[in-house]
Amino acid sequence: MKFLQTNNFKLTTQRKSDRGFTLIELLVVIAIIGMLSSVVLASMNSARVKARDARRLADAKQLQTAFEAYANDNSAYPASASGGENVSTLSELTPAYITALPKDPKNSGNNIYYYNTSSDRQSYSIRLRLEKDSGYCYVTEGSAISGWSTPKCY
Repeated sequence: MKFLQTNNFKLTTQRKSDRGFTLIELLVVIAIIGMLSSVVLASMNSARVKARDARRLADAKQLQTAFEAYANDNSAYPASASGGENVSTLSELTPAYITALPKDPKNSGNNIYYYNTSSDRQSYSIRLRLEKDSGYCYVTEGSAISGWSTPKCY
């Protein structure tokens, strides 16, 4: 059997842990973390927009159910002013038909739910603004109310 012989010298090396991190290494790490966080924040923002739009559509569905229940008991939908009215004025729906009137999740000036009923109160439309499409959409029951029919929310 052959043994490998080595010289018995001691190598002196300076360990990296003795030196610490260089300024360049720290700057590179900070730059990478900054880029990753900006990507995550951008994708989270679009997820928030989708979540708020989903909430708006769910609110419209709840309003639609409340309108139908009201009409079932009263043979007509709640009256509105000509040209439409803010949903927050529908006090006759609470608490019998809906526990609380919905408010827009973002709650900014343009994102308010409106409703409009026909003159005979046999049809209605609910108007809301979606962030994703940045335009109004409508939930309509019965004959379309002039100017309140397209595009449909669902």
